[in-house]
Amino acid sequence: MILTCAVSPPGRLASARREAERLVPPERIVVVDGMVATAPDLREHFDARRARVESKWMPTPGEIAVYETHRRAWRALLDGPWSEALVVEDDFRVVHPALVGACLANAAALLGDGRDIVKLFDFPRAGSGNRAIVADVAGIPVVKWRHPRAGMVAYLISRAGAGKFLARDKFFRVVDEDTKLSWELGLDIWSLPVNAIVDASPELGGSIIDEDRRNVRRRTLLKSMHGTVIGLRRRLANARFFGMDVRAARRRGLRYEVVTADTAGAWQGTGDRAGPGSAALGS
Repeated sequence: MILTCAVSPPGRLASARREAERLVPPERIVVVDGMVATAPDLREHFDARRARVESKWMPTPGEIAVYETHRRAWRALLDGPWSEALVVEDDFRVVHPALVGACLANAAALLGDGRDIVKLFDFPRAGSGNRAIVADVAGIPVVKWRHPRAGMVAYLISRAGAGKFLARDKFFRVVDEDTKLSWELGLDIWSLPVNAIVDASPELGGSIIDEDRRNVRRRTLLKSMHGTVIGLRRRLANARFFGMDVRAARRRGLRYEVVTADTAGAWQGTGDRAGPGSAALGS
C-alpha cells in the first residue's frame, strides 16, 4: 500500500510506483489517497484535549493528516482480503531489494508469534546503546529495540495490528510516538536491524510537514517542564513493559544484546543503492 495525498510534491507518487514495481506486480499495488491538513474532517478522530495533556507537542495539522492517512491504510487492510500488507509512504526508496523481497515472501512468518508490525525503516537514535531482543525468522534477523525508534516510512503490518491501532477511536499523538508506546495498544513492534528501505523525501521535493513543525515547536520553560514530566513517565513505563518482554523472550530462547552490523548477518551491505540511513543501526 502506497500512502499519498493531494498535496504531495509532483512526481512523488510516480517514483513510489516505480519502486513498488521493483518488488511486486502492478496489480498488487494499492494506492491510499490520504488526508490533507486543510480537510474539513481533519480532526474527526483527533482528541485535542488529551493531546494537550499527553503529548510533548501539540500535533500540527500536517501530522494529524499523516496519522489519519495511516489509519486509512489500516482500514483498507481490514476491509480487504489480505492477511497483511507492506505499507509505504510515497517518499520511500528501496536500498536492499533482496531483503525486502525476502520480507514479502516471508511476511506471514515475520508477523507470526504475535508480532503485529515489522518495520523496514527506523530513524537512527543517538545514545540508545542499540540494545534489543534479537530473533531469526525464516533466515531474516529482526529486533525489538530497547528504546523504540521513530519512522513509519515502511512497515509490514498484520490485520491484528491494524485492528489494535484502530481500536483507539481517537488519537492524540503523532503516529511515530504511538509506536514508541506500543504497550498502550497491546502492539508488538519489531524492526529489521538494517534499513532495507529509506526516506528519500530530500530528493523528492522535501517534507510536507517539517515547516509546520518548525513554526509550532518553539520552546518555553513551561513546555520544557511539561515535556520532561511526560518523558519521565514514558521511560518508566517503557522500562517496565520492556523488562517483561525481555524475560518472556529469554524463556523462548531469544537473545537480548547490543545490535551490531553482524546482527544483520548476510543481509548487511547487500543493498544495490546507497541512501540516507541505509546502513544505519543507530548511533
